[in-house]
Amino acid sequence: MPKVSVVLPTFERWPLLLRALTSVLEQAGVDLEVLVVDDCSSDGTPARLAAIDDPRLRVLRQETNQGVARARNRAIEAARGEWVAFLDDDDFWAPTRLREHLRAIADADASWGYGAAMSVGQAGVRRVMMPAPPDALEDGLLELNLVGPPSTATVRLDLLREIGGFDDHLSVIADWDLWVRLSRRAPAALCTTPLVAYWEHAGAMHHQHRAELSAELEYLADKHRDLMPDGRRFGARAAARKAAGDDRLAGRRIRAVGAYLRMGVSERSRMDLLRGVALIGGEPFVARLKSAASPDVPVPEWLAHVIGEPEESAVAADGRIAGPMHVTL
Repeated sequence: MPKVSVVLPTFERWPLLLRALTSVLEQAGVDLEVLVVDDCSSDGTPARLAAIDDPRLRVLRQETNQGVARARNRAIEAARGEWVAFLDDDDFWAPTRLREHLRAIADADASWGYGAAMSVGQAGVRRVMMPAPPDALEDGLLELNLVGPPSTATVRLDLLREIGGFDDHLSVIADWDLWVRLSRRAPAALCTTPLVAYWEHAGAMHHQHRAELSAELEYLADKHRDLMPDGRRFGARAAARKAAGDDRLAGRRIRAVGAYLRMGVSERSRMDLLRGVALIGGEPFVARLKSAASPDVPVPEWLAHVIGEPEESAVAADGRIAGPMHVTL
């Protein structure tokens, strides 16, 4: 049975971290170690982690806050497994996530893999996030992040080290940069069963650090300039989407409408066209559109009992994690 090193960086989000860590320690049919990298938390996280009695858990402490890319790289350096799987502290997994992803990778004779996820909020499942197939990655990743969040990725440790891990100049889109480099180095596999819960909340990195995204896109455009021989600009579609979102957030509705309609036409995106049309009527119309366009998604059992605010009661008095966290729907 191959050993998996799970890399879980965190910074001052203990209740969220606890839920994520619980989902890792409940993984079925795998040999694993969990490397939690505490990026200088001051909310009691170190003491709480120290109280967890599980030999599979290893805690790496950063004495200064160094960011998520350096935190992940430290864990990659310390990992002892054959494979590395990533989990953000605000996401969580189905108990079969590692086993099924490793099976998909083995079936495809691949060196890394990724998979579908469920976008989840307090109200439940919002949508299924289905990444692009492996044969679309090499070219498609030059425009958009077609793989998705780190929490869906599993990579051979030797391959990760060979390509240098994460670029620590980046934060918000460090994962996208890694997918670009991986896609050009080794074959990938896709697990189409959604076994990852991607937690949508106001404290998520893509909300909190939105202002940094433009600078990081500029950095990647320069870094990967040689991959764009036809004169295209790396990440142009992502930049256009960010600009439309910024206009929308700033109340520049007409500019946002125009941007969404242009993307809808150029990318043949029905959702962008509908979003642009609905935005003419204002945000309430967009909300209705999203509700109408999103089919009801069956909530799997592994997810049903953890939707809601994380609780701290899942740690027993002896420091062991006390099974699944039961949270009010």
